[in-house]
Amino acid sequence: MDWIFIAQVVNLLIFLISLYFYIQRKPFFLLPTLFIAMGLHGFNFLLGTLWFPFKVVNLIIFLYLLTRIKPKNPEKSVYISFSVIFFLGFVNALFNLPDKGFNTGLLQGPLLRPIIQLYTYFSTFSLIVFIPFVTRNYNTLLRLDKYYMKISEFIIIIGFIHFLFLKADIPFMPIIRSSGENNEIAKFSAKGIIMTRIYGFTGEPKTLGSFLLPYFFVSFYKYLNGFINKNKRYHAFMLILSLFVIIQTYSSAVLIGLGLALLLGFILKLLSLKNKIIIRSFYVLVALFLIGNQLIEREGNYEKISFLQFLEARTIGRVQEEIVERGEITVLNNIMSKAALPIMGFGPGMYVFSSEEMVYSKGINKIDSGWVTIFSDLGITGILLFLAVIIMVTVNRKHILKKYYVLYNSYLFGLISVATTMLGNYEPILFPLFLGFIFAVYKLNNAEK
Repeated sequence: MDWIFIAQVVNLLIFLISLYFYIQRKPFFLLPTLFIAMGLHGFNFLLGTLWFPFKVVNLIIFLYLLTRIKPKNPEKSVYISFSVIFFLGFVNALFNLPDKGFNTGLLQGPLLRPIIQLYTYFSTFSLIVFIPFVTRNYNTLLRLDKYYMKISEFIIIIGFIHFLFLKADIPFMPIIRSSGENNEIAKFSAKGIIMTRIYGFTGEPKTLGSFLLPYFFVSFYKYLNGFINKNKRYHAFMLILSLFVIIQTYSSAVLIGLGLALLLGFILKLLSLKNKIIIRSFYVLVALFLIGNQLIEREGNYEKISFLQFLEARTIGRVQEEIVERGEITVLNNIMSKAALPIMGFGPGMYVFSSEEMVYSKGINKIDSGWVTIFSDLGITGILLFLAVIIMVTVNRKHILKKYYVLYNSYLFGLISVATTMLGNYEPILFPLFLGFIFAVYKLNNAEK
């Protein structure tokens, strides 16, 4: 099967649908299209640079922002702040072009790569203006929230179907590579046992986990506070299924992000040990671990180990084994070796030219960590801006009316989970997406004060 051709067709269809909504002046429906595109992330192809379905939708959203939206506070001031930092980072990149040539091909060379990365920053962060623009009243906000929840649940079900296919040894969609050398399955080895990983239609286990972790925390917070999706049994079932699918991705970044987000949830009082539902949820989590343990012990003639040992191998164990060899360490060492670089970084996307280790004959070696990427692209200035915005929206929740309180805090919890996952993985659409959700609620809240 020609998966590259299928990926091109999928992206073309997504583009035509998005263009239709643009022409018909129906911007609201671009967001459900974006959610669907996130679930189809695995259908990528190379055209100068790698194209994913979400990039196609985001292109139209950015076009809508440029041509038809006049943003208002507070999202306008935040978007301008980010834009200034992005542009200064781009100017910084032009002053720090590498002395030697790099044969990376296409649009990944030293001259064009910072332009591509600058566009990526501008276009993805357009969501913090676009989402408040399309959610003009409370009912529209609820519609958007419903689309997000339902489409995320569909992605969860696809992930679970992938899990069943793996258990039945039935071929599923491969991980599409631009080189044409697709990977039929994703797997890893720990403690002498080989385990397969699920990714649905998102192309990578870490991508599926990164997309679903915010859903889990948004849904979990809503459930704790009586903001029920359909009915309690359905809501609880989807919560458990989402956690199961997230765990089955065995993504180190996502599993670590899950633990850190839970910890921050208690620190910020989004969660409380006094809540009976949290205690029951703990029992469900233990049950999932026990089920996972039994599944592992039935695997062939391998050494029998517990599910918790697998989690340890994919989190603390993996960090300990790979910390010295990871590209993030190389990039950080290169930044810190030059006094001026920590302030503004290398410029958008330019970290790959800081060392010959990051470039090979067919392209570039990207680093996974979102926070290291931001630090290398924008320096301490960029890191401080991202953190300042997180602190700002966290503090602002004390000004939220009761009508909007659950939605605001659920999206805040989603944003926190995105931030914790960014320690090990970076999906550039997620941070501005949840920031956009938060600003949409904040705008409506202020209008009713």
